Amino acid sequence: MFNDLFNANAQTFRVPFETHSSLIFLRVTLDKQPALLLLDTGSNVSFTFKTGAGLEMNGDHFRAPEEYPSRVVFRYPEQIKMAAGIVGQDVLRQFKALRIDYKASVIEFEKGGAQ
Repeated sequence: MFNDLFNANAQTFRVPFETHSSLIFLRVTLDKQPALLLLDTGSNVSFTFKTGAGLEMNGDHFRAPEEYPSRVVFRYPEQIKMAAGIVGQDVLRQFKALRIDYKASVIEFEKGGAQ
């Protein structure tokens, strides 16, 4: 689980992932529940499919703030229906580097803001 792999003092932490139809799904905790989030480096924003609310990182997990359910997803491909939402550039840019280890099925997030 995402919570088990996060170390508040570490500069890098690892998030497990799985692939389906060549898409990467992060295995995370979202609002205190296990969830899959699609990693989409082409998306400017992160959001949940259920409410359209944005996603944000809150310490060692993701949460969907209920203050601004501003996005509505009308249609999306069958391959991503298992996901609870999308992690896009707004979240990814909070990190200095992102490394995908396909052999270990983990993504390493290195702390540090985007320049």
